[in-house]
Amino acid sequence: MQRVPATPAAAPLQPAPVGVGKARFVGFSWPDADTRTEDTKVSMRTRTAAGWSAWRAVEQSGDGPDATSSEYRPGGRAYSDGQWLDAGTADVQVRVDPPAATAGAEAAQAATAAVAANGLEAHMITPDLTATPGTEEPRAGVATAATTRPRIISRAAWGANESIRRANPDYSDTVKAAFVHHTVQSNSYPPSESAALIRSDYLYHVRTRGWNDIGYNFLVDRYGRVFEGRYGGVTRAVLGAHAGGFNTNSTGVALLGTFTSARPTTPMLAALHRLLAWKLDLTHVDPRGHTVLRSAGGANTRYPAGRRVVVNTILGHRSTSYTTCPGNPTIARLGSIRLAVARIGRPKIYGGYATSSRISPERGGYAGVHARFSGVVRWRATVTGSNGARIRSFSGKGSQAKVRWNGRVTGGELAPQGWATITVTAAAGGASARPTTSRVFVNRPAGPSGTSTGGFAAGAWRVSNANAEQLSTSARVFASYRWGRAGDQPVVGDWDGDGTQTVGVVRPSAARDSNHLLLRNSDGSVLDFWYGHHGDRLVVGDWDANGTWTPAAVRAGVWSIRNTNSTGPADTTVTFGGAGDNYLAGDWDGDGDFTPGVQRKGTFWLRNTDGSGPSEIRVRFGRPTDAGFAGDWNGNGTWTPGILRAGTRWYLKDSFTGGATKLAFKKQTPGRAVAGDWDNRP
Repeated sequence: MQRVPATPAAAPLQPAPVGVGKARFVGFSWPDADTRTEDTKVSMRTRTAAGWSAWRAVEQSGDGPDATSSEYRPGGRAYSDGQWLDAGTADVQVRVDPPAATAGAEAAQAATAAVAANGLEAHMITPDLTATPGTEEPRAGVATAATTRPRIISRAAWGANESIRRANPDYSDTVKAAFVHHTVQSNSYPPSESAALIRSDYLYHVRTRGWNDIGYNFLVDRYGRVFEGRYGGVTRAVLGAHAGGFNTNSTGVALLGTFTSARPTTPMLAALHRLLAWKLDLTHVDPRGHTVLRSAGGANTRYPAGRRVVVNTILGHRSTSYTTCPGNPTIARLGSIRLAVARIGRPKIYGGYATSSRISPERGGYAGVHARFSGVVRWRATVTGSNGARIRSFSGKGSQAKVRWNGRVTGGELAPQGWATITVTAAAGGASARPTTSRVFVNRPAGPSGTSTGGFAAGAWRVSNANAEQLSTSARVFASYRWGRAGDQPVVGDWDGDGTQTVGVVRPSAARDSNHLLLRNSDGSVLDFWYGHHGDRLVVGDWDANGTWTPAAVRAGVWSIRNTNSTGPADTTVTFGGAGDNYLAGDWDGDGDFTPGVQRKGTFWLRNTDGSGPSEIRVRFGRPTDAGFAGDWNGNGTWTPGILRAGTRWYLKDSFTGGATKLAFKKQTPGRAVAGDWDNRP
């Protein structure tokens, strides 16, 4: 980084030239008086052996992370897009032009320009000039085959140095729109230098601007080659830093070059068409349609935080930011770009997702599906139940489909409880569209089943569905499946609040001084996060009565409770019990929320209210050497004590009074004892 020599206030302000040495890339920054506008106009020129070039505008960058993003860095400086320097460049010189004079404000505007000039810095990068890998031959932007992934040069192939990337990627829920940008660099680079331009942008975004990674999701060079941008997977909704305030639920494609007046090349546009046809089809976005994005606010954004803005699904960066990006020639071609993208890979399904993710059919609930198509098609909507069987189907012919599923099978009976899948397919002219898939949870009230017991050994689970029948070994009572590995600690809970208890494991790590939690939901998805410190005892429960079970890390009687299944600090800290106690959790009074409990030398000490304090329930049950558990053994909503004696025999109580055991039976499942409601197991 070099500070451009200061110059006295004048109009225009033209600091002395700066030598570039071996640098081939330069970006500029300056104090920004008003982040809402481009109030300072900066130009640059370069000197080679042939002399000085003409002055050209240096555009203030309107890209960047959302203000709600962890990589957002508020500050009082404006940055330009990076500028690629032609081979043989010896010096660069900048010029700062004050904004057009406004009556009565001439002095203030001149002062603004002077501040910018005196604080202007040049950020130079000497890139790795390793040649760009393979070239994809230009192809027409219109095709009739189903959308397929174009050739994308990976980060590894273009030489991304992953060691400078600051963090793992964040993701949006989906992709609803695609922003088109230009990088405001050279239009005369040879094929071998495209990757060097991208590596320079990557360094500039991370090292100079402080972002986690390169801001764009994809880049396209003038030879029609597509490059992977931000790390995280080209098929996924990676949260970029390309359109400050509107990165969420969008993807950003940068055209490698400057198109303020020049036109993008034919190969570049053809590659852009293929890329957007494929990327938008992954989330079934109509390239000629509109969508709603919510502004996250921030510097250089046209809309305040929280504003819902209707935009084209393919749009230029200037639509949401104070910038001229991606240049007038590209803006003039957006209509033809949308049309070309829409024509590739037909037939297509637009929308087609369920309107509700949870229905209660016994109460008249339903899930609607509305799909539009790129033309007249034969369509079908198929419902697959949580049992894996096809339970309902709808079909028709036309340019749209409207389906309303009431949570019942073809014959009218109720669909099985659990996650059902609705799949929409379409075909026309011998070609098939990419199907859409939605998950809908069918909620059916069921009678109480209560907590049962089982065992865990080296990732193998063997559980029972009913304690009263556990003396039997019939197949309908016992179930076996795998989750985890040797050394894991088993846990059981309703991790996603769908009413079903499922399995999980805690994997302590001394190296990270933490605990790795892998919690499996009833739909097969996995919650993967870290919590607590190595040596903590992890206890799970529904601490805030919202239906979702989350961990507490307990050490020496201090309970660090987290209310979400994600890495992060404790939400609540409670003191109850002490070192050497067996820590438990349960809903001791049936009010819906879990509170702490401990077992100590044959006595259960239980607390009914949130916060630190003495026990409110004391139950003598079992011997000092018995292993204590807690569960809703009779299904009435209230948790009570249970013990496992000598690892071979269970004794369970269904109340807090009297010393008698309600149920006693031999342990018939191998491994470490576990307790849970297994009637709706994964």
